[in-house]
Order: sequence, then structure tokens, then C-alpha cells
Amino acid sequence: MRFTAQKKDPYLSAFNFSSLTDIVMLLLIFFLLTSSFVATEGLNVVLPQAANSDTQEDSRIYISMNEKKAITVNNQAATLQTLPEIIRAELANDSTQTVVIRADQSLLLSEVVGVLDVVKGAGARKFFIATEKDQ
Repeated sequence: MRFTAQKKDPYLSAFNFSSLTDIVMLLLIFFLLTSSFVATEGLNVVLPQAANSDTQEDSRIYISMNEKKAITVNNQAATLQTLPEIIRAELANDSTQTVVIRADQSLLLSEVVGVLDVVKGAGARKFFIATEKDQ
């Protein structure tokens, strides 16, 4: 029995990948551009860094404080005087919510502790201070 190699198809040997690379490049550019538009809303806060931080996702109340001591609760403006009322209203929906304080790293510890004291006085029992993962 004699074995003979089959003829190669000339169309497959000359396949051009340029259209495939164009599509891949367009997808790459699309994802790079759309990922840069994802931003957190609220105050512009520079979080302190910690080597042992992790992310938690559950029912939360976010309190943000920027370097000018402006306060927002879940992206709504608040003051230190109105903060207890807002926290009580948020906790009325779910009393097991965790309060996350996103304080700018330039703030003094006493200012952040003052907000924690107000939040605890309003009835919150679980708190976190947000940090960024240390690179």
C-alpha cells in the first residue's frame, strides 16, 4: 500500500490575519477607554494605604470626608449636626448595616474619631475606616 500526501489547499496556506488583529486592537482600545470612565461618585478623597486591607460587599452606609471637612452620606451632602438624623434614617431600613468612613488621609485622627462618635451615638454598631491596598 502506497501512501501519498494530499495536496495542500492554496487558500489556507495564504490566510491573512490582518483583519483579526484589527478586531483585537479595536476591542482592546474600546475596553481601555471604557474602563477609564468608571469612577466613584461623591467627594474627592485620598484614602490612606494599608498592606492588610480587603474589600467587603454588603449593606453599607458610606460617609465621605474630604480635606476641607465636607461630609457626604451615600453621596448626599451632610453636616456634623445633621449626620445623626441621616444615620438614624438609614439604619431604620436595616439596623445591621455597616458604616464605612472614607476620610481623606490629610485629616486629623481626632476629626475622624469625632465623626465615628456621632455615628455611634446615632445607633450604628459596625464601622470600618476605608483604606486603599498598599502596592
